[in-house]
Amino acid sequence: MLKAIDINGQKEIIIIDDQWNKDSIEELRYRGQNNQLKCPVCDQPVLVKAGEVKQWHFAHRDTGSCPLRNESESVLRGRIILYRWLSKKYPGKVLNASDNNNINKIKSYQRSIKKK
Repeated sequence: MLKAIDINGQKEIIIIDDQWNKDSIEELRYRGQNNQLKCPVCDQPVLVKAGEVKQWHFAHRDTGSCPLRNESESVLRGRIILYRWLSKKYPGKVLNASDNNNINKIKSYQRSIKKK
């Protein structure tokens, strides 16, 4: 899974975002180890998996029955490709849909489309 929710600020974190690098990932790893990150679907705690071999991602502490628990490597890779392509094609426009400010932007855009 590439997204998690920071329970302190209720902000969505995308682990493949450019803000995360080898230095800053440790802060994120600490939050995961202290149950400060949760799955955006099932609200269960997640950990940061950010090693040298596999793609960085979040993983459930306990898998339970979340639909995201068994995402394959190919699904993750596809999401990464899409996210990066959209970010390059529309710089600054790829929105974090869980951010209230962005929700308002999306609703405003939807209203403008309906008027046309």
